[in-house]
Amino acid sequence: MEIFRKIKDSKRLKIGRDFVKYTIVGIAFTFVNIFLMWLFIDVMEMPTVAGATLAVIIIFFTKYFAYILVRFMVRGFLKYSLVTGLMSIANVALMGLFVDILKIPTVVSSAVIVYFLFFARFASFYAVGLVKNG
Repeated sequence: MEIFRKIKDSKRLKIGRDFVKYTIVGIAFTFVNIFLMWLFIDVMEMPTVAGATLAVIIIFFTKYFAYILVRFMVRGFLKYSLVTGLMSIANVALMGLFVDILKIPTVVSSAVIVYFLFFARFASFYAVGLVKNG
């Protein structure tokens, strides 16, 4: 019985370490995203849609390599693209549901959805086999 408890404990520790890596990359890239939006839209005076799109594309690619660099994720760009794309679609759909149909204020809806999808994306990375030794 003791061996099973140790395996379970080591698995929990691994998931905890993975979640810390995932969170650190997420927080860092949130700041990078804000900086890029400011740089492109305010400093370089790009149209908002163009600047935001460019920032999102840059974040999409660099975040993938950051996950690999911190040894959170194995190479699997197609799976990463699929999970990230589906989470983006879910974000838009849930915002429509919460704000337009359920009439929940945007700030509250956005906060709930972003936090929910943050955890869902982490679980999805595990589910599709992207997490290193996951």
